Amino acid sequence: MLYPDSNRRINDINDLANLFKVKGHLQTSKGISSFVKIQHGKKIPSNFLKKLDQLFTICEGEFAATTTIGQTYRKTCFQEIKAIIFSAISRTYPKFGQHMLAIYPFVKRLRQGREITGTIADWMDPKKIKDKNLRAYLACFAHLIIVEGLFDELARILYYFVELTKGNSVSVDDLEKTNVWKIQRKIKPTPIFLRKWREKKYIRNAIGHAQFYFDPRTNTIRFVNIQEKTGKVTYDKTLNFSSLNWPWNWKIL
Repeated sequence: MLYPDSNRRINDINDLANLFKVKGHLQTSKGISSFVKIQHGKKIPSNFLKKLDQLFTICEGEFAATTTIGQTYRKTCFQEIKAIIFSAISRTYPKFGQHMLAIYPFVKRLRQGREITGTIADWMDPKKIKDKNLRAYLACFAHLIIVEGLFDELARILYYFVELTKGNSVSVDDLEKTNVWKIQRKIKPTPIFLRKWREKKYIRNAIGHAQFYFDPRTNTIRFVNIQEKTGKVTYDKTLNFSSLNWPWNWKIL
């Protein structure tokens, strides 16, 4: 076995491959499964980076084509993440696996968030849920998960990789304590998914404090963020909602 915990890694690889398969990313699933063989070996194969690049290319195509809405956004996100990860791999190879092991808890949480939002997306079809209010509430809950369970975890992972490319190391404890505001200042240019972060957080707060209002007549959702200490309204915006296009049509993701 390649690592002492290779059996656990094999299970995780298979779980991840199955998740992509369930979501319809069949070629990505097949590519992920092929990495199980590496865990059974004694060393990382010389063509590892090439295989990883091919997997990223396949995943990028399937990920971008998930829906007709937001393809450019998703493709740009993917390309930015890929560039940072490959830069970190080049800097730390062949010890990159050790760094991946260090941030495994963050990757696991990221995968859990992706699974939840993916399940919600599957149910957003009006053919499955006809009630407009329920679809709007599900979309809001998904936004909360995206901001708190996907974007913040992804930001920490990318920050870890960016520091690796600079020859720096970040402890897991420090990574847990690092907030997105600090990460924004560290990663330049700011990744697309971290832009308009304040607005993303305002909407997340409005949802978390039940300060959002859906109007089925106009198909809009009003989000209000109230500062706890002063009671001052710091955000009040009404956004269009379409269960077929969420959350891309909100223009803030």
